Amino acid sequence: IKFTSKYILQFAVILLGFEMNMASVIQVGKQSILVIFLTLTTAFLTSYYAGKRLQIHKKLAVLIGVGTAICGGSAIAAAAPAIDADDQDISFAISTVFLFNIIAVFLFPFAGHLMNLSDSGFGMWAGTAINDTSSVVAAGYSYSNAAGNFATIVKLTRSLMIVPITLALAIINARASKKQNSNFNFLKVFPWFVAGFLVAAILNSTGLIS
Repeated sequence: IKFTSKYILQFAVILLGFEMNMASVIQVGKQSILVIFLTLTTAFLTSYYAGKRLQIHKKLAVLIGVGTAICGGSAIAAAAPAIDADDQDISFAISTVFLFNIIAVFLFPFAGHLMNLSDSGFGMWAGTAINDTSSVVAAGYSYSNAAGNFATIVKLTRSLMIVPITLALAIINARASKKQNSNFNFLKVFPWFVAGFLVAAILNSTGLIS
């Protein structure tokens, strides 16, 4: 499961870029920026206050917030070394986020049809509300091909937030501990499969790949 979700899925997302037009990717990304910003802010504030209310360990609350706000397990794995999280916190956070991912894959398409959402409406909803990329792809394409395409682009735009959020966490943690975080590596944080998707979309738009 780990190999499939980390490598096979990410490679499939890159291949999906060869079916996308770059102009469409930019247009959808622009449409979703405001919604993504609002959902990120809401997720982080909720995890912060819920963590304090429930007396959850601070680093665990941060990991759950990051996983919920950005892209599930990938975001948790990227943020963990930036805040020096231990293995127990990482495992608990991933388990929590993945539980809701599984529920979302089955619940969202059913709820979308119940509310009679359009393909773009469902794609925007799924791409901004479901945590992990794999779950977004599964829910989106089970609704319709158009919804899956839209949801995937929105989700990949959201996944790019891994970089600034993780960098900010690393800086905050380094200042709090008054030492440089030697475990933080920018190259490991960057979601390379998103870059691969964009390159594929560019090649498809230029007609170099047919």
